[in-house]
Amino acid sequence: MHILMMMAIGLVLLAGVHVGARALGRDGSSRMVARGAGLFVLFWLAVSAADFYLRVDGAGLEAGADIAAQAAVFGLPAILALALAVRASKRDPARPG
Repeated sequence: MHILMMMAIGLVLLAGVHVGARALGRDGSSRMVARGAGLFVLFWLAVSAADFYLRVDGAGLEAGADIAAQAAVFGLPAILALALAVRASKRDPARPG
């Protein structure tokens, strides 16, 4: 249950960052979306690392058993952030080509 909850928090946070980045990128370029995705990934990596530490040190779970769970917690929102940034760059009207 904890894994699903953390992944849902990550996805909701990513949606907020994406909407905010699109709103700040008034000129239609994908730079703000890419920057927002990068900042989200760094922030989410820190949150996932802290969650891993608390689960292993505080709750007494084995690190090996929790690695796969943390890979999913970090990986799904991070991969989606990358996909959103790539999608935005393909639709960028300011991009030469």
